[in-house]
Amino acid sequence: MVCWPLRSSQNAGTGSTAYSLGGLGTYNGTLVNGPTWGADGITFAAASSQQISTNLSFVTYPLVAFAITKVTLVPVSSSASIIDNDTGTNPNRNWALGFQNFAGTQNSAFAFSTTANNGLTPAYTLSSNFDSHIYQLNSSTHALSKNGTQIASATHGLTLNTSATPKVFIGSRSDGARGFNGPIALAGIISGTVSNSVFNDLLKNTLGQGLGLP
Repeated sequence: MVCWPLRSSQNAGTGSTAYSLGGLGTYNGTLVNGPTWGADGITFAAASSQQISTNLSFVTYPLVAFAITKVTLVPVSSSASIIDNDTGTNPNRNWALGFQNFAGTQNSAFAFSTTANNGLTPAYTLSSNFDSHIYQLNSSTHALSKNGTQIASATHGLTLNTSATPKVFIGSRSDGARGFNGPIALAGIISGTVSNSVFNDLLKNTLGQGLGLP
């Protein structure tokens, strides 16, 4: 695992470095365009192309991408990334976890591996509360959970793109587009699989303690 605890009391709290945690390796992130540290996480403003860039390239099945976020604004573009494995080419993403806004009225979470933009778009109510999001991707299926309960799953026939050396970004894709609005308390990746309910309880009772996760 590697994760980025982004609450000020759990990381640097100031400056442009977000330190990583976990046994996968050291992959400290760099804050770009001034996202702000706070007690509940780093707050991103999509209009300012804010992000955390890392030097981690992760294109191995199976994987889990996870995050704890509070959505304070409806995404300003067609989608808003929480954590994104971005090649910087077209298609931009191998996989991503974030939110989608349809015509300003229907909000959904999305998660996908993108050679063919194969996404999951379940009904996903946005609120002013913190939620945990868990995306599991393997060689033939992917699934999305909210607060420990699976809400969407599907098969896919995609292959992760390793040729462009994709990197992991938090808060937007590599070019700063499709940015997230609001605080991200935690983002991370696991090489392997998890039990959604058990892992959600772990997040809730450790790095997510005090955020009011359901």
